[in-house]
Amino acid sequence: MPELKTLDDTTEASNPGSLRVSPRKLKAMHPELASPWAWAAHIIRERKTPGLSRTFWRTHIEEHLMHGDSRAAIVVSIDPLRIAAYTDELDCVVLLEFDQFYVSEYSLRVGSRLLTVNTYSSVERGYASDIVLGEFHGGNWGNYAPYIGEFLSDDVLVMEQRKALISDDEWLRTTMLANEYRKTKGLIARDGRPMHCAKPAF
Repeated sequence: MPELKTLDDTTEASNPGSLRVSPRKLKAMHPELASPWAWAAHIIRERKTPGLSRTFWRTHIEEHLMHGDSRAAIVVSIDPLRIAAYTDELDCVVLLEFDQFYVSEYSLRVGSRLLTVNTYSSVERGYASDIVLGEFHGGNWGNYAPYIGEFLSDDVLVMEQRKALISDDEWLRTTMLANEYRKTKGLIARDGRPMHCAKPAF
């Protein structure tokens, strides 16, 4: 593996996303990353402290999609749009919200199968408040950042190949956990955009 600039290179995903970022799709989701001027305007408009730089985020998103862990994701609602992103590491899903634009753009329906690419944060920081651990969790991680591959990459063939390798059991478990989540939390969801998707929904 090449030396990584924003990810921990002491661990390696068993099912890396191997996806390249589409500049067009990234701009649609995060226009503030398109140029230094757009980033500066974003900082001023949102009255944010600079924090992590634009360069960091662009590199991080590239590394995340290429080297993160690819798993099942299922559309659970189209109005509003909600996607359940699974991780086997915590044996759970988190719900992600996206702009309604993606429903027509990708001909989504309830049950549509997508690909999430996840990176993880250590359990030493505690568990994210919206995570309901499954019985098969590994105990190493406390949170994850799920990126929906189709919304950020044009590598359709790679995504279809990866989804074809995901077991039927994983797709079924993703759906089951999503239904359980909805029974207790409804459609409360994380912002699905890369810069925000690690923030708990509640």
